[in-house]
Amino acid sequence: MEKLQKSLQVLGIKIPRHIDPTHPSALQQVIQASEGTPIQAMVHLMVLRSLRQAVYSAVNKGHYGLASACYTHFTSPIRRYPDLIVHRILKERLQGRYREAVWKKELPAIAAHTSKRERVAVEAEREYLDIQKVRLMESRVGKDFTGVISSVTNFGLFVQLNEFFVEGLVHVTHLGNDFFVFDEDRMILRGRRTGRLFAIGQKVKVKLAAANVLKHQLDFQLLSAEPPAPSSHLPPTTSRPKHTPQTHRRRRHR
Repeated sequence: MEKLQKSLQVLGIKIPRHIDPTHPSALQQVIQASEGTPIQAMVHLMVLRSLRQAVYSAVNKGHYGLASACYTHFTSPIRRYPDLIVHRILKERLQGRYREAVWKKELPAIAAHTSKRERVAVEAEREYLDIQKVRLMESRVGKDFTGVISSVTNFGLFVQLNEFFVEGLVHVTHLGNDFFVFDEDRMILRGRRTGRLFAIGQKVKVKLAAANVLKHQLDFQLLSAEPPAPSSHLPPTTSRPKHTPQTHRRRRHR
């Protein structure tokens, strides 16, 4: 949540007084504040990434994202075993033969097992989507695209394209003839010699240099970049920028 708050400040998004696990409605305000802006999709993704992964539970703890105290996951028994369990319980309730002692004993184990299996399914789905996104872009290597910086790291910039919902890396070695320092507090890269800044939300133009299906990776070359958001949107630095050694490490794209 702290990282999300810093990112929203950099983007100039109006931040509610409380952004923490005890005030879920604050995230709805953040979503509403980004509606109709060029960074709407990015803000939505940032909010999703800030949330803890959901788990199935035998105890009703409500739904954090919906800010609801009353929630039951209910879609289709064809899709998920937890839904089938909900259907069985409802059927027993309606027919007046609810086995309270049996369900009280079995539900915790069922919830833990299905949560674990869902993790496996989600990872498989993400890997499949990563592969398909790279395959989509394979035939477009060498073409130019416009996008927005979605993340800043010590080793470069991740750019989300406007035309396609894909993300790729502009490595720090392709940002120009300068040594770039990663300021973790402000989430920016700053050129030590030129003072050039790169920040989240900055509009850029890139060329797709490579699409590696095996590594699930897209590599971009930076062509141009608009100025970052006004400095007033950046939180004040209370200490010197943190020097993080430059590296050529690549990470899998999400």
